[in-house]
Amino acid sequence: MHDAARFEGRLADFLADPEDRLAAGAVLDASAEPLYALQLFAAACRVRDAVLGRRLVWAAGLTGVLPCTLTPHCRYCGIYTPERPPLEDIVAAARVIAGLGLTRLQFSGGTRLEGYDAEALDMVRAVRAACDLELEINLGPSLSRQGVHDLMAAGVVTVASSLEVFDPAMFARYKPGDSRERRIELLHIVEEEGAGLKSIMLVGLGESNRERLELLYFLRQFGRMRELRLSRHRPVLAGERCSPWETARLVAMARILMPRVNIGLGGAGSGPDDLPLCLAAGGGNRVGGAMASLLVRQETAGPGIFCIPINQRVTVINRMPLVADSLRGMGLQAYVN
Repeated sequence: MHDAARFEGRLADFLADPEDRLAAGAVLDASAEPLYALQLFAAACRVRDAVLGRRLVWAAGLTGVLPCTLTPHCRYCGIYTPERPPLEDIVAAARVIAGLGLTRLQFSGGTRLEGYDAEALDMVRAVRAACDLELEINLGPSLSRQGVHDLMAAGVVTVASSLEVFDPAMFARYKPGDSRERRIELLHIVEEEGAGLKSIMLVGLGESNRERLELLYFLRQFGRMRELRLSRHRPVLAGERCSPWETARLVAMARILMPRVNIGLGGAGSGPDDLPLCLAAGGGNRVGGAMASLLVRQETAGPGIFCIPINQRVTVINRMPLVADSLRGMGLQAYVN
């Protein structure tokens, strides 16, 4: 599609009826060209501003809170932990994050198909007893219906089921030890139980635009969807890293398809420098301000990045000054709630 008038017509059709998949496909294909992408981005920003506004809220995360027992591991993953970290490390890191003024914290990783109901509940109760945080949890398909119910009763506000890869053959290739069916089942369980729902989409494994749209349309059916993260594929050892242009175009498409959902970038493949393009494409309204990995002790300080040691095993990374600088250049700022 190289005709400006035709593109504008297709974009108008898509905005008027997001279920028009032919129009959506034509718009996504054409947006590879910057001229058309900028029109798509502007339309997505108008949708975001009208529905959610531009107010941004800080969020934080703890990764590697439980071991991943998938065999074999996902082909693109190099951040799983083989051992359960001490519960006191999780609580201590949560206290530091709360002390920074942040109010929302996500626990991430790992996955065990046999289930992590009891372990997740113990962790949530310990953190809730120690500090006042809104908690989210992302353990793959490791939770049962009863587990979700119990976590909600303990104060968890959002439960993630991250499909990452939607095409069955591609899922089996890149996630041979995982269960696509269990992840889809958990999406429906969370929807039915009434918790907030979150998912992650991995971009850049070689999927087509049609396959990308299939995943977005599938997620659109869930009325409890609260957050969607798009993660750029970053090969563990070798290969091409996904372009931020690819994710930005999908951020814009997701915004039009899911106006009320917080749409942003997954932490594994993106950094603060990717944030302006994401926001310019209609992303928002949560931004990562602090994180701690329970896999390895991180000491990556730099301009606008501060390390807060917990003990010899764990450090909280405060990136709020760096991210705030990026936002300031766009005339934006983030708030604690």
